[in-house]
Amino acid sequence: MIKPDFTNPKFWKELRKRTSLDGRIGEEECYYWCYDALKLLSEYGAHGFKIIDGTLPRETVRKYSLFMDDHRVLAREYPSGIFIADGTAGQVNKRYPEGYYGYSINAPRKLKLFYDDAIRRWKEEKFKKQP
Repeated sequence: MIKPDFTNPKFWKELRKRTSLDGRIGEEECYYWCYDALKLLSEYGAHGFKIIDGTLPRETVRKYSLFMDDHRVLAREYPSGIFIADGTAGQVNKRYPEGYYGYSINAPRKLKLFYDDAIRRWKEEKFKKQP
């Protein structure tokens, strides 16, 4: 199977239609979306995406009027940055009912809060594994 352009939001919106969240925002279902998406991505062989998890302190949750403090997404590192595939972004930012698919640096503020923490944890984990 030919590998798609994993940085194309259209690819992710089509993939999302094949998950259990088709037609829904997916409130508090980021875990399920990530595993659904990984299973579908396996059809393309090695894809390089990993589940990462961002957790925010209570003060940040209150400050930004968020209803949750933990969020999982798929991420892959490219030379141009960390690409995020977040099929449940609509629960954090209503402007993204079908998800956010783009580089973390370009993400809207509330989503970026989660992404930045998740990326920090991911990098720390990678650093710990180095010999």
